[in-house]
Amino acid sequence: MKRLFFVAAILLAVSAPAAFGQFRLELGAEAPLGIGYLSGSASGDAFLEDTFSETGIIPIPTAGLYLQADLAIIKIAAGVKLHSAIIATGGYPNLLVELALGPLAVEAGLGGYYFGFAAVGEDVWFGQMDVLLPEVSAWLALGKRRAFRIGAGAIGLMGSELGADLIPFIYYAGLKVVLD
Repeated sequence: MKRLFFVAAILLAVSAPAAFGQFRLELGAEAPLGIGYLSGSASGDAFLEDTFSETGIIPIPTAGLYLQADLAIIKIAAGVKLHSAIIATGGYPNLLVELALGPLAVEAGLGGYYFGFAAVGEDVWFGQMDVLLPEVSAWLALGKRRAFRIGAGAIGLMGSELGADLIPFIYYAGLKVVLD
Protein backbone atom coordinates (compact mmCIF):
# COMPACT_ATOMS: atom_id res chain seq x y z
CA MET A 1 0.00 0.00 0.00
CA LYS A 2 2.86 2.37 0.81
CA ARG A 3 4.41 1.71 -2.60
CA LEU A 4 1.14 2.45 -4.37
CA PHE A 5 0.79 5.72 -2.43
CA PHE A 6 4.42 6.62 -3.23
CA VAL A 7 3.96 5.90 -6.97
CA ALA A 8 0.70 7.90 -7.02
CA ALA A 9 2.42 10.85 -5.29
CA ILE A 10 5.26 10.82 -7.84
CA LEU A 11 2.83 10.67 -10.77
CA LEU A 12 0.83 13.56 -9.32
CA ALA A 13 3.98 15.64 -8.78
CA VAL A 14 5.17 15.02 -12.34
CA SER A 15 1.81 15.64 -14.03
CA ALA A 16 0.64 18.63 -11.95
CA PRO A 17 2.68 21.25 -13.85
CA ALA A 18 1.13 20.09 -17.14
CA ALA A 19 -2.34 20.70 -15.72
CA PHE A 20 -1.38 24.32 -15.13
CA GLY A 21 0.24 24.74 -18.55
CA GLN A 22 0.10 28.00 -20.41
CA PHE A 23 0.39 29.01 -24.04
CA ARG A 24 3.66 30.33 -25.42
CA LEU A 25 3.83 32.31 -28.65
CA GLU A 26 7.16 33.05 -30.35
CA LEU A 27 7.55 35.43 -33.29
CA GLY A 28 10.96 36.21 -34.70
CA ALA A 29 13.54 35.92 -37.45
CA GLU A 30 16.66 33.81 -37.85
CA ALA A 31 19.48 34.78 -40.22
CA PRO A 32 21.63 31.82 -41.32
CA LEU A 33 25.33 32.53 -40.92
CA GLY A 34 26.84 29.29 -42.18
CA ILE A 35 26.71 25.54 -42.40
CA GLY A 36 28.70 22.77 -40.82
CA TYR A 37 28.53 19.08 -40.04
CA LEU A 38 29.25 16.64 -37.27
CA SER A 39 30.61 13.30 -38.42
CA GLY A 40 31.64 10.71 -35.86
CA SER A 41 34.46 12.35 -33.92
CA ALA A 42 35.21 15.00 -36.56
CA SER A 43 33.39 18.20 -37.34
CA GLY A 44 33.57 20.57 -40.26
CA ASP A 45 32.60 24.10 -41.10
CA ALA A 46 31.98 25.78 -44.43
CA PHE A 47 30.74 29.35 -44.81
CA LEU A 48 28.19 30.09 -47.47
CA GLU A 49 30.47 32.76 -48.94
CA ASP A 50 29.16 32.56 -52.51
CA THR A 51 25.52 32.74 -51.41
CA PHE A 52 26.14 35.54 -48.91
CA SER A 53 28.18 37.61 -51.35
CA GLU A 54 25.31 37.49 -53.85
CA THR A 55 22.31 37.79 -51.55
CA GLY A 56 23.60 38.93 -48.19
CA ILE A 57 22.21 37.51 -44.97
CA ILE A 58 18.49 36.95 -45.43
CA PRO A 59 16.42 36.66 -42.23
CA ILE A 60 13.89 33.83 -42.22
CA PRO A 61 10.69 34.62 -40.30
CA THR A 62 9.77 32.05 -37.65
CA ALA A 63 6.81 31.45 -35.38
CA GLY A 64 5.97 28.92 -32.72
CA LEU A 65 2.87 28.10 -30.71
CA TYR A 66 3.36 25.87 -27.68
CA LEU A 67 1.63 24.58 -24.59
CA GLN A 68 4.19 25.13 -21.85
CA ALA A 69 4.72 23.90 -18.30
CA ASP A 70 6.71 26.27 -16.08
CA LEU A 71 8.91 24.40 -13.58
CA ALA A 72 10.76 27.32 -11.92
CA ILE A 73 13.92 27.88 -14.02
CA ILE A 74 13.01 25.12 -16.49
CA LYS A 75 10.17 25.38 -19.01
CA ILE A 76 9.01 22.40 -21.04
CA ALA A 77 6.82 23.01 -24.08
CA ALA A 78 5.22 21.06 -26.92
CA GLY A 79 3.75 22.63 -30.02
CA VAL A 80 4.34 23.63 -33.61
CA LYS A 81 7.23 25.60 -35.14
CA LEU A 82 7.02 27.37 -38.50
CA HIS A 83 9.72 28.69 -40.84
CA SER A 84 8.62 30.95 -43.66
CA ALA A 85 10.01 32.38 -46.87
CA ILE A 86 6.87 34.55 -47.13
CA ILE A 87 5.64 32.81 -50.31
CA ALA A 88 6.26 29.34 -48.82
CA THR A 89 5.91 28.17 -45.23
CA GLY A 90 6.89 24.89 -43.61
CA GLY A 91 6.05 23.65 -40.14
CA TYR A 92 6.53 20.67 -37.86
CA PRO A 93 5.72 19.52 -34.31
CA ASN A 94 8.39 20.54 -31.82
CA LEU A 95 9.37 19.80 -28.23
CA LEU A 96 11.22 22.57 -26.40
CA VAL A 97 13.10 22.72 -23.10
CA GLU A 98 14.27 26.12 -21.82
CA LEU A 99 16.66 26.77 -18.95
CA ALA A 100 16.32 30.38 -17.73
CA LEU A 101 19.36 31.73 -15.90
CA GLY A 102 18.39 35.33 -15.21
CA PRO A 103 18.34 37.18 -18.53
CA LEU A 104 20.07 34.25 -20.32
CA ALA A 105 17.84 31.51 -21.75
CA VAL A 106 19.33 28.31 -23.14
CA GLU A 107 16.93 26.30 -25.29
CA ALA A 108 17.05 22.78 -26.70
CA GLY A 109 14.44 21.52 -29.10
CA LEU A 110 13.60 18.46 -31.13
CA GLY A 111 11.09 18.54 -33.94
CA GLY A 112 10.15 16.89 -37.16
CA TYR A 113 8.89 13.52 -38.32
CA TYR A 114 5.61 15.08 -39.48
CA PHE A 115 5.77 18.13 -41.75
CA GLY A 116 3.40 20.55 -43.37
CA PHE A 117 4.12 22.83 -46.31
CA ALA A 118 2.10 25.57 -47.97
CA ALA A 119 3.07 27.83 -50.86
CA VAL A 120 1.26 30.61 -52.67
CA GLY A 121 -0.54 29.09 -55.65
CA GLU A 122 0.24 25.51 -54.56
CA ASP A 123 -1.63 22.87 -52.64
CA VAL A 124 -1.04 22.40 -48.95
CA TRP A 125 1.03 19.28 -48.21
CA PHE A 126 1.11 17.27 -44.97
CA GLY A 127 3.20 14.18 -44.62
CA GLN A 128 5.58 12.03 -42.70
CA MET A 129 9.32 12.07 -43.30
CA ASP A 130 12.04 10.17 -41.50
CA VAL A 131 13.76 13.41 -40.47
CA LEU A 132 14.35 14.98 -37.07
CA LEU A 133 15.48 18.57 -36.50
CA PRO A 134 17.47 19.00 -33.26
CA GLU A 135 18.07 22.60 -32.25
CA VAL A 136 20.10 24.31 -29.55
CA SER A 137 20.25 28.07 -28.93
CA ALA A 138 21.10 30.73 -26.37
CA TRP A 139 19.12 33.96 -26.01
CA LEU A 140 19.63 37.16 -24.06
CA ALA A 141 16.27 38.38 -22.77
CA LEU A 142 15.77 42.15 -22.73
CA GLY A 143 13.11 44.40 -21.26
CA LYS A 144 11.06 44.41 -18.10
CA ARG A 145 9.09 41.26 -19.01
CA ARG A 146 12.09 39.70 -20.82
CA ALA A 147 9.92 39.14 -23.87
CA PHE A 148 12.36 40.49 -26.49
CA ARG A 149 15.32 38.18 -27.08
CA ILE A 150 18.44 38.28 -29.19
CA GLY A 151 20.70 35.27 -29.61
CA ALA A 152 22.24 32.54 -31.72
CA GLY A 153 21.83 28.85 -32.26
CA ALA A 154 22.15 25.87 -34.57
CA ILE A 155 19.59 23.55 -36.12
CA GLY A 156 20.60 20.13 -37.40
CA LEU A 157 19.20 17.46 -39.67
CA MET A 158 19.06 13.81 -38.60
CA GLY A 159 17.57 11.03 -40.68
CA SER A 160 18.05 7.40 -41.62
CA GLU A 161 19.07 8.41 -45.15
CA LEU A 162 22.02 10.37 -43.75
CA GLY A 163 23.12 7.66 -41.35
CA ALA A 164 23.86 8.08 -37.67
CA ASP A 165 27.40 9.34 -38.23
CA LEU A 166 26.57 12.51 -40.23
CA ILE A 167 24.60 15.49 -38.87
CA PRO A 168 24.61 18.59 -41.07
CA PHE A 169 23.57 21.83 -39.35
CA ILE A 170 22.97 25.51 -40.00
CA TYR A 171 24.00 28.07 -37.42
CA TYR A 172 22.17 31.36 -37.16
CA ALA A 173 21.75 34.64 -35.33
CA GLY A 174 18.26 35.74 -34.48
CA LEU A 175 15.80 37.80 -32.57
CA LYS A 176 12.37 36.96 -31.29
CA VAL A 177 9.54 38.02 -29.03
CA VAL A 178 8.31 35.38 -26.57
CA LEU A 179 4.85 35.89 -25.10
CA ASP A 180 3.94 33.45 -22.33
